Parts: sequence; structure tokens; C-alpha cells
Amino acid sequence: MKQALIFKLGGKNIVWEGCVMRRDLEMDEICEIIRDFRREKRRCAQLLYFMNRLEGLYKTATGKSFRYLRKLDRVRNGGNIVKEALLDIRGAMQKPDIEISDDLCADIDFGRDWKQMSLADMELFNSCLKYSLLDEFLLIHYDDTVMWRDWAKYGIEDVWGIYGGLLQECRSAVVNLDTMEYALLPYAKFRNLNEAPEYSQEAVTERIARAGNAFVEFSDKLDGSMIQMRYLSDDRFWKGILVASSGSLYPQTSRQLADALAYLQTSGEQIRRMVQAEPYLTFIFEWIDGKNDPHIVHYDEKDFGLYLIGLRDYENGSQWPYDRVIKTAEKFGVKHTRVYSMRLDEVMESLDKFSGAEKEGYVLNVDGFLVKIKCPDFVGLMKNAEASRSFNTIIRYVVSGTIDDYIAALPDGYRQDALEKVRKIRQYEQAVLSRVEAEFQKIPAGADRKTAMIQIDEIPDGTGVIKGMVRARYLGKEVGILVKKKGESVQYLRESDIDRYLGLECALPE
Repeated sequence: MKQALIFKLGGKNIVWEGCVMRRDLEMDEICEIIRDFRREKRRCAQLLYFMNRLEGLYKTATGKSFRYLRKLDRVRNGGNIVKEALLDIRGAMQKPDIEISDDLCADIDFGRDWKQMSLADMELFNSCLKYSLLDEFLLIHYDDTVMWRDWAKYGIEDVWGIYGGLLQECRSAVVNLDTMEYALLPYAKFRNLNEAPEYSQEAVTERIARAGNAFVEFSDKLDGSMIQMRYLSDDRFWKGILVASSGSLYPQTSRQLADALAYLQTSGEQIRRMVQAEPYLTFIFEWIDGKNDPHIVHYDEKDFGLYLIGLRDYENGSQWPYDRVIKTAEKFGVKHTRVYSMRLDEVMESLDKFSGAEKEGYVLNVDGFLVKIKCPDFVGLMKNAEASRSFNTIIRYVVSGTIDDYIAALPDGYRQDALEKVRKIRQYEQAVLSRVEAEFQKIPAGADRKTAMIQIDEIPDGTGVIKGMVRARYLGKEVGILVKKKGESVQYLRESDIDRYLGLECALPE
């Protein structure tokens, strides 16, 4: 009876089908498994529901919809123009900005179910999202600056729990705006041990006890950047595979995505065969590159590359356990994360044995519930007071897409200073991307190269920033907004350069 019940809930591709083999389950344990399964599937569905409602809201109010945004397909700017378009739509609705009136504030309730969100709830929630648009594909990611700074005024202690946890799926999920289905569905946001009540060591220990050791896995927490991909059989993409980084669909604006695609071109045959064999899965990788994308943990050059760290079904949100992830990777000869046969107490005892340069930590998987367990020395390096004031350190984390983890690990006394630097970086990034695209669109369609170069040379450019980027954009090369590669070295933008540009920008003619 237990087997039939779980099988009906699981379906053919759900990781819960592993529970079929457990014959010692009590009814309360079965109920807990069912609840976990429903929460996983529900949280995955709610983001699509939100997008559908938001589309309907804008369409009704303005005669426009999210399909309007695809008119901006030529604007290759990593999503900033998309967000401006959303602001334009909001203005057409004659609704106040999120520095909202008392009347609008009165209709905000963070405890609402995601299906019951009011207009004010949806406006506020949308204000903490950032987008990247590529044709009909819209990547959705939470805006870490808004979450950590602006939302404090609403008395939110834990932003991840609002509206039934809707924000947790906004971690570079990609929606097809034509079908309103997921094109890519990476891991939802998961947190550090002891970062929240349900992630406390006591709560996690109880969860392990309920699940049983057979359904507990520990993997290596690699210190790199997330890359995700799925086979769509679409000739617009590499081998028909849509590839995205954390926060971007554009290699021109994501160093990690550009480098990962270059790696796939030369060393991606095994990955191609693996991804094409399972078109219903999102393949989640960690990109390791100590030269162009340095992190705290040191990796030898022979270890650089893409490591498979997860698989997730885009239709129902189920994620595969690590043993199946590794078997899939090994079948095709693809690099993968390492799994340890350890207990929680053994993992906790091992943490002090590693320096921050040796190991970031572990990821605990308890029947699909993921927890980050980090080594104290690694955390100490992230919390270093001097590093928190270092603009160079902060811009590295922004570029790598892991700034939210870095901000979360900072002591309260240093967080605000770091957030101000992040805000300045985002402001510069948006301003430059918008200006580059505006100048690029002025080049006549079909203009020959000589004509285009002459027009680019005539661009007013008091800071010397824009011309080179427009030229790169025209030639189809990487537009390095925050980082530039010179030979084998990587150069990050200096704070003084950003201050100079932002100070002179208002003086430039339109």
C-alpha cells in the first residue's frame, strides 16, 4: 500500500520514486514525504503562475503584455532595458513607484498565498526582480540589492519566506514567453546551515532522522559560478542547447557564460551528448576557472571546466539525487561534483580541517532539501573586514553572480557599506549598457563596416568608455562592462572609473 501511494505521487521522473523501495515507513513519515513533494512542486509552479498573472495585469491595464518586451530583442544588454520597459508599463498604468503611497502600502501583505497577491503585492515583488531577455526567453533573478537594503523598511526578517516562498524560484529560472513554460529551471535558492530556523542544525538533524540515512547525501560545495543548460533542439543556440549563467542569457554581458561557451566549443562533446539525451532536464553545472573567474578556493588549471552538480525536471520541479547525477555524468565521461559517504556529525568534525583555499564546504541533500555547510576558514575569509571594504573584492563577487552569499555572510556592521558599493556597480552597469545600446541602435541597418566605424568614432564620449563597447557590440565581440581580459590576465573595473563615469554621464548629450 505504501509503495502504490508513493508511486502515484511520484510519477515516472520524480525522485520520490526512490521511496518505493523503503518498506519500513510509518504513516507519519509517508505524510511528511507527501508534504515535502507537494511543497517542491507547488513552489516551482507558483513562479509561472505569478508570471501569467503579471502578464495579464499589464495586458489588461495598458493593452500591452510581456510579448511587448520581445520588441526589444535587438537590445543586447543583459536585461536592463527590459526592466526599464517594465517601469514604463508601470508608468502607463499611472501607478506610483514602489516608494509607494500609504494607500498602496495598506494593500501589501507578505503573508498572502501567492495566488492571492494584490496589485500592490505584485508591484512590490516585481520591484525586487531583475530580468534578462533573449527573444522569447525571459530569465528571472532576484535583485540582491533591493532585498537586503530596501525591503528592511517593511520589517521583513526573512525575504525568502514571503508569498509562500515565491522568491526562492527566482534564481535564474528562464520562462518561455510564448508558451509560458519553463525553458530552464535550476536549483531553487537554498541556504546555509543555521541561517534560518528550518536550516538550524537541530531542524536538519530531525529531518535526517525522518528521512533515514539511505536518503541523505553530502556533496562537495564547489567554489565557482553556476551555468545551466537544456536541449531545446533550437538552431539559434549551441548544438540546439540553451545555455545561461546566473543572471544572464548573454555572453556579451556575462564573463562566465562567454568562457563556458568557449569551453563547450572546444571541449564540450561529452556534455553535448549528455544534455541532448535528456531534453526534459535542466543540467546544472559549476564553472571552475581560476584564471578568469577566481574565487577563494584554489584550483589547479587541470581542474578547470564544467562540473555537473545537479539535474532538475523542468516540468514538475523534481531534482535528482546526487547518486543519479553522478551516474549520468559518468555515463558520458563528464566531470561532476564529488559525493561523500559521511554522517552529519562526521561532516561537522571535518570542517576545521580545511583552509578556505582548500575547500568551501559541503552541500547536504535530504530527500531534495538542500543545505550549504561551509568551512569556518572559508567563511572567515568572506567575512574579512578589510575585504568587505574592498571594491575589488565586491566587484568580483558581482561578476561571479555570488554577491548575495557574500553579503549574507558579512557582519551587520559591514553590510551596508558593501551594499552601497553593489548599488553603485549596478547603477554603472545599467547606465553603460543603456547608453551602448542606444548608440548601437543609431547605426543604420545594413551600414557597411566603414560607415559604422565612422559613426562610432563620432559618439560623444567624455569618459572614453562608450566607443570601444559600441565597437565591440557591432563586431559581435564581448562587451566587457565590469571586467576586461588582457592576454592571460583579468582586469576588474576600478571604483574611481565608475565614479568618473557616473559624474560625467549627465553632461553627455542624448
